[in-house]
Amino acid sequence: MGKHNIVLITGGLGYIGAPTAYALSRMGFRVVVFDSARFCQSIPGIKEVPNPGIGKKENYIFVQGDIRDISALTLVMKKYQPGIVIHFAALTSATESEKQKALYVDTNVRGTKNVLGAMKTSGCNNLIFASSASVYGLVNNGLSEDSVVHPMHTYASTKKEAEQIIQEEAAIRWVILRYFNVVGATKDGLFGEPIRKNPKLIPSALRVGLGLQKKLPIYGNDYPTPDGTAIRDYISLEDVVRSNIDAVRFMQKDNPSNIFNIGSGVGTSNLEAVHVVEKKLGKKIPILLKNKRKEAIISVANIKKAKKMLGWKPQCSSLPKIIDGLVSFQKNFINNRNSVRI
Repeated sequence: MGKHNIVLITGGLGYIGAPTAYALSRMGFRVVVFDSARFCQSIPGIKEVPNPGIGKKENYIFVQGDIRDISALTLVMKKYQPGIVIHFAALTSATESEKQKALYVDTNVRGTKNVLGAMKTSGCNNLIFASSASVYGLVNNGLSEDSVVHPMHTYASTKKEAEQIIQEEAAIRWVILRYFNVVGATKDGLFGEPIRKNPKLIPSALRVGLGLQKKLPIYGNDYPTPDGTAIRDYISLEDVVRSNIDAVRFMQKDNPSNIFNIGSGVGTSNLEAVHVVEKKLGKKIPILLKNKRKEAIISVANIKKAKKMLGWKPQCSSLPKIIDGLVSFQKNFINNRNSVRI
């Protein structure tokens, strides 16, 4: 097997990492997942964690470990000699990051330094990094990847700093993917996000619509937007997984380092998103208006570069389609029908 066909994935049991690992392993790549397994219980596609170091298939290997442990990372990379590393492992809550700044810096920044250090020691020089559109800051309405970034909270700042560290590493060829608002489930219904205790707008709206929560919090209604609420770019999990696979192919062709926005290219206000959920469920969703948060007013992707250079474009990211898939996924999740034995 060629070295480029061995892919190590940090955070490979996570919401985006798990379906990416699953897809690549089914395509014939040898996938090594390095994950602490602390959060995998919330990922319905992973019903049980394989024994550390023992994969259930020849092309899927799971190793339990923390990216803050450079010795463990280095050991795994030396052993399996990946040609490409996909770095998902991170803490991702903007709200939590303001309360636990040191933890976010330790995990997201020092963890990334450790990944780079382990790669250099083991001789791997190809990295795909999962970043975030939050690095753009207050207003990102169709900005290109070359635009100046202005992160507004600790989580976004750690992603920006991690990007800078990666770009300054001369020995590494990299692809940075700036995901916008990832939501929903994969098309096969195997992976997705459960709506219980999920703070995102659409899962929260579904919780209210299904009677699991009384009211939906909306943060601010006097923004300079048509209906006064913040505008977001929703991209389906299915399309994000495809972008990761396309980034691997991009790496295999020895293309130069680059940054790509991964979004739908379509803006939807908070109230518009709620109305789509209401239409799907056939019921009104009560709203609880709350104070504005430290977040972007408008965040919509310019995806021209990803279309042109990655050959990627969104195919499953119309909001009604995303919500249909998430509702179906949730029903299967409740009935315990989502199950992948990797």
